[in-house]
Amino acid sequence: MRQREKREPLLSFLRQLLLGSLEPMKAMPPPEQDSKRQQVFQVIQESPSLQARDRQMAESVEEDLAHVLAEDMGRQLDDIVPRLVAHLILALYARIFAEYARRRLKVESSEEIHADLLAIVMSGLDLLEHGINASGDK
Repeated sequence: MRQREKREPLLSFLRQLLLGSLEPMKAMPPPEQDSKRQQVFQVIQESPSLQARDRQMAESVEEDLAHVLAEDMGRQLDDIVPRLVAHLILALYARIFAEYARRRLKVESSEEIHADLLAIVMSGLDLLEHGINASGDK
């Protein structure tokens, strides 16, 4: 967030950041040639202590992001809006990587996964931009 240009809209920055984070995934070798990464994904999924540490790190990042957003929005640090926005941004980011790991464990190719992750990013950003009505429920 701190790399964002002063006047750059938040959603434009997030779009670039999230779409940019997908590019390295597209270039990953096929699962059968990437057994080490598969093993790491499996160990993380099966380890309560690693999952707890991951949650702890995410909470810390969320707190930092909420502070940056509060400053950017001209709001108080304890205001719920920057905290909710930070939580939603990190939930989208976490969902992207969890979906990638889940599908790699199912031995899907990076190309197959990449197209679906693009759709997840775009849907998530639409939801952030337009609120709950962007989900298609009327």
